[in-house]
Amino acid sequence: MKNAVRLAKNTESDILFDRIYETYGIKIRDEIIDFLKKNSRGIPREKELQGTKDLFVASFVSVSEKDETNIFSLTRLLNEENRDAVSVPVALDGFGGMFCLKYVNKEPQAVEYINREYDREDFVCQNFKEFLEKLSFL
Repeated sequence: MKNAVRLAKNTESDILFDRIYETYGIKIRDEIIDFLKKNSRGIPREKELQGTKDLFVASFVSVSEKDETNIFSLTRLLNEENRDAVSVPVALDGFGGMFCLKYVNKEPQAVEYINREYDREDFVCQNFKEFLEKLSFL
């Protein structure tokens, strides 16, 4: 029922998250959606984040339909084949790689780093909160 409420809001970014849900059956947690809306195509002030600063991020993905490479279009690009695992990009490293939420059988599993150029997928951490704790910005 929560999804129906989000659909009724019909804001520009909500439409993209609804498309992910309708296409892949993936429900992204509300706190992640809220974070991505606040930081669409940008980065939070570094002092807002605490942690180890092990990972470098250039920006978070766009959640705007106006941007050609938004969260839904990147998700569709990464998941062209039918498979049980779905990757939803949340951040870009500025060098062609993406940090993604990985779902297996529609359940959140981890955050992974994907570099399509080198056909690599690497485990980063267990969840989005842990991911934020590891960030440093370019």
